[in-house]
Parts: sequence; structure tokens; C-alpha cells
Amino acid sequence: MIRASALPCLGGLLMALASGAAFAKTLATVDGAPLTEADLAAASEGLGPRAELMLRNPKTRRQLIEHLIDTKVLAKAGEAAGVDKSPEFQAKLAEAKAQLLATAYQKAYVAERTKDADVEAFFKKDPTRFSKKELRASHIILESEAKAKAVLAEAQKPGVDFEALAKQHSTGPSGAKGGDLGYFSRGRMVPEFEAAAFATPQGSVHPVPVQTSFGWHVLKVVDVRGSDDVKLADVKADVKEALEAELKASLVQELRTKAKVAIDEAAMKSVSF
Repeated sequence: MIRASALPCLGGLLMALASGAAFAKTLATVDGAPLTEADLAAASEGLGPRAELMLRNPKTRRQLIEHLIDTKVLAKAGEAAGVDKSPEFQAKLAEAKAQLLATAYQKAYVAERTKDADVEAFFKKDPTRFSKKELRASHIILESEAKAKAVLAEAQKPGVDFEALAKQHSTGPSGAKGGDLGYFSRGRMVPEFEAAAFATPQGSVHPVPVQTSFGWHVLKVVDVRGSDDVKLADVKADVKEALEAELKASLVQELRTKAKVAIDEAAMKSVSF
């Protein structure tokens, strides 16, 4: 990730470019057309974590400007040859435009809704979602509720060896190791199992069997570490990331419900590559 103390983030850089406020220094010219700092930064946008290193290192910075020059001269030659008029080029141009528009619109939509106040409100809805609390649990998976209730009754007896019960009865892969699931935080297990586990005191067996798509679970919380006492300042980056993900998903879902989308399933099945 590009550090705040280094170059401005590329998103901010491109906004500065749009306003003409920065990065206007000309680094090279191709047939009189300038290549600026902003062009260099924009070209590095897809490099991810390598972008900062590429731009700050004189050798790789030179390689990048040389690449831009090569691209410019080739593009000019292609335009002179009429390549840009071909149906194949126009189709790719339309596809590239759609991708750029989609990315730019989604980015702007999310940015407008992830200001500090939005992040704080999202956090306050469910602070424990971002806690560092972890559980170590064991479980026994059974095929039916009746079987799960019978095993649960055994598991609740004083001094019972839960690990031995898991090895004897569990139909899941963890049964061979006594049902041990190791440590996990919120968001790692299916919702039904997670809710039951985090509602169970340390050292206790959950009072009722828990049904999930995997079967019926008899679960025991073996250990608890960390706390649900979480402050926004400590997890702000995680909160913003989660909010961004929800906004992206909800935006696409909303737009798809408004659009007239029809997939020809028969045609999809007949496609061969």
C-alpha cells in the first residue's frame, strides 16, 4: 500500500490532475505532445503496491516513461494506418470504455458514501462485528436432530470427555481430531454456528443442537481470547473496507433490478471454447 508520507494516492493524484492543480511538469515530448508527471502516475495506477517503488526509483521511472513513449509512437502509427477504424478495434474500445465507466462510477459512488460520518454510523450499527475476540471451539456433527439431542445429553454430563464423543459420533472431518476447530473470529463460520458459539460461555456446551447446511452440531466453547470492547479508532480501516464492500454489492444489485437483463440459458449451454 502506498504510504501517506510518500506520493499522494493515485486516486487523489488523478483528481488533482483533473483540476490542473499538480503534476503538470513535462517529462518528455513525442512529436511535440507532452508526457507529464500525471501521465506517469496514471500509467502506474495498475501496478498496485509496486507503484510507489516504480515512481520513486530513477531506473524504473525511466523504464516507465520509455514504455509510455513506445506506446505513443505505436498508437500514432496505428491511427495513421486506420487500425482504429476496424470493427475489432471498435469492439475492444467499447469494452474498455464500459470497464472504465463502471469502475469510475462505482468508485465515485462509494467515495461519496464512505466519509468519516458514514464509517462511524456503520460501525455503531454492530461494533462487535469488528472486535478482536476469538473463540476456540469443538463440535460434533450429526445427521439428525434426534441423534444430536442424544449426543448433547451425553456431552452435558459432568466430567464427560467431549473429544472422545466427537471421535465416536461426529460425521464431519474434524471428528478425527476430537472436533477441534481451532481459534476463529466473527465472520469465519456460517451465521447459525457463529451466533451459537459466541453466545456460549467458555468451557460450556451450547444448550441446544445447532442446525446448519452441514448438519446438526453439538458445540463446546473451549477457550476465549480477546474482547468485544472495540474502539472505532483501532479498526477504522476494517470498518471502511466492510462498508465499501457492502456498498459495491448493494449498488450492483440495485442497478440490476432496474435493468432489463435476460440470459439465454440455451445459448449459454451451447457455447464452446
